[in-house]
Amino acid sequence: MKKIVSLLAGLLLTAAFAQPVQLSFQHAMSGPLGEAVTTLVDKYNASQDEVVVNEEFIGSYDQALQKILAQLAAGSSPDIAQLEVALVARVAESGNLFDLSPRLQGDYQALYDDLWPVFREQIQREDGKIYALPFNNSNPVLYYNPALLEQAGVEPPRTYAEFPEIARKIKEATGAYAVAFQGFPWVLEGTVWSNGGEIVGTDGLKLNEPNALEVVQTWTDMIRSGDAAVGTSLEQMQQDFGAGKLAMVFGSVASYFFVDQAVDFEFGVAPLPYFDEPKVPVGGADLVIFSGIPEERQEAAWDFLVWLAQPEQQFDWARMTNYVPVVQSATELPAFQAFLAENPDRRVGIDQLPYARPRPSLPGYPQATPEIVEALESIWLQNAPVEETLNQLVDRTRRYFR
Repeated sequence: MKKIVSLLAGLLLTAAFAQPVQLSFQHAMSGPLGEAVTTLVDKYNASQDEVVVNEEFIGSYDQALQKILAQLAAGSSPDIAQLEVALVARVAESGNLFDLSPRLQGDYQALYDDLWPVFREQIQREDGKIYALPFNNSNPVLYYNPALLEQAGVEPPRTYAEFPEIARKIKEATGAYAVAFQGFPWVLEGTVWSNGGEIVGTDGLKLNEPNALEVVQTWTDMIRSGDAAVGTSLEQMQQDFGAGKLAMVFGSVASYFFVDQAVDFEFGVAPLPYFDEPKVPVGGADLVIFSGIPEERQEAAWDFLVWLAQPEQQFDWARMTNYVPVVQSATELPAFQAFLAENPDRRVGIDQLPYARPRPSLPGYPQATPEIVEALESIWLQNAPVEETLNQLVDRTRRYFR
């Protein structure tokens, strides 16, 4: 009898130690994108019995940041969180993120090398540390209405040398605005880079320098001529595109399904137009692990992040969301190649990755961004002078970079 009791006690003790590690994963993906996150998390949980990831939607990127900062201030945190790429530096400065750089060596050096160069650049900090792995990453493209462009006898513009004339022809032939320009500076970043300029530096914004000024002036001229509109929100722009009020609309590759829902026609996808050479900004978000959690959960969190970065998961993620795969080997999968052959519009964002750059991640840039929007909208909606307004913007926001 004693042997049986002892054996049962041993089995119960083993079972207790064999309980899976529970991880909390807070993210900002809702709607179809949130459903894709759930699909991946469920797949991971079913693939092994050592870790259970519990995912939780906590609002938009900005809302997620504020909730995470509040948790940190209260002495707690999730195990894993999704942070918009420009916001990682802000949380890293607090000392609350786990440094992943030692992990991306040795057995995991191949994973680091497999990341597209733009994503290696995106996660690498100036001090050599890495606090995040890329997750849902995208770049902007140009969605277009083939029927309206055919009516005007034009193709989607490849350069800004031809864009104003194409816009004029579209407006004259169809009555629709060619495109809408938005104050949020994501597309602006890539366009300024394509003109040999920078939008921001360590000492502040550079929007009043010649290369950037030329971009803003070009957009402003197209708006003031009546050939382009001002986009106040992504949702409104997509609705106007669907209603035929816009012949083209800028949007993330991940907006593909949202654009599809907004229109009742077959649309096309073209690369982002440029000035001197193609350049696109990579946006989206990274995944981070918090340093204050127990080592057991850090190890489990790392296992989950590595699993997400595998080519098979990257194909699933790209197929469900149209975000670009973060590892180069994903596109080498026969299933992925077949998928892209059947859906050529879904590969435009991938084709842009060789000339992509990370969005600016200087800590002051997120604080300056709302003021960029305000300045550009005052130029476009209130007819404010371009150069003077940008000079004032640069002076006013310099305090964020001190």
